[in-house]
Amino acid sequence: MEKIFIIGNLTRDPEYSETSAGVAVCKFTVAVNHADDGADFFPVTAFRKLAESVSRYTRKGKKIAVLGDLKIKEYETKSGERRISAEVVASTVEFLHIKEE
Repeated sequence: MEKIFIIGNLTRDPEYSETSAGVAVCKFTVAVNHADDGADFFPVTAFRKLAESVSRYTRKGKKIAVLGDLKIKEYETKSGERRISAEVVASTVEFLHIKEE
């Protein structure tokens, strides 16, 4: 199992939904800036209470810290190209922005 810890800003508002079994799911993307003015973009998924909290307490542009498992998936496109994607499944999310009133 691979753990990953990232700190960055949300690229858009979190997307909240529920599975057919009623499990809360929240998907969002975190942009992590580099010293050379570049950035990496990490898709993140949170479940259950953590999903509800992320959906309720943060928005696009806000800074957060995420600890989770790094999931690497390999797949083939319709045209036969081999692709690899990465996703973080969050176990902990900490809100680093100041609460707005």
